[in-house]
Amino acid sequence: MLDRNKLESSFCDSAGCEWLKLTDLEIRLIKLYRQISEKDRKQVQRIAGYFAEPSDIE
Repeated sequence: MLDRNKLESSFCDSAGCEWLKLTDLEIRLIKLYRQISEKDRKQVQRIAGYFAEPSDIE
């Protein structure tokens, strides 16, 4: 099975600057997102899609 810690640490090394641009909150959210079920991920994606759409109020 894939060891996520090894993968993430190697990603941090290889991505360099891109990884450093993420805030601590963003990194925590990514880690939490990876822990939730596929059903919950789809729900989060659906909700995030509503936030990404421009509103008529603007």
